[in-house]
Amino acid sequence: MAPADLLDVPELRAELGGALRTVAVGDIEERDYEVLYMRPDVSDQYSGETQDRIFEDLVFEYVGSPAREEDFEPLGDLEFTIRSFENGQVVMCWGDDLLLYVTLDPSSHFVPPTMRLLEKQLQYHGS
Repeated sequence: MAPADLLDVPELRAELGGALRTVAVGDIEERDYEVLYMRPDVSDQYSGETQDRIFEDLVFEYVGSPAREEDFEPLGDLEFTIRSFENGQVVMCWGDDLLLYVTLDPSSHFVPPTMRLLEKQLQYHGS
């Protein structure tokens, strides 16, 4: 399945509007990713090299997470992480060897609908 088929960018844009900054899909096993959407003002802020470093950090986070998850075993597997920065939110979820990555403007208002949309996409694709 092509990465562009893994996330419905028009649906994300319709639901999140101008708050949507970036949408990317990563294949953790292949250590590869594809940016499906990046708002022009955001694109101006991140070089390709910086994007590569960010994705590699996320892969390492995923690979290292099972050891940390043992402490939270009663809660089950890690499905989402949310990082809140001064100027934006990062919402990530994993399914099998797949990473879905969305960045948003700073308001936490957009985090719950983003999580619902990402969860729906993972279920749709059987991850």
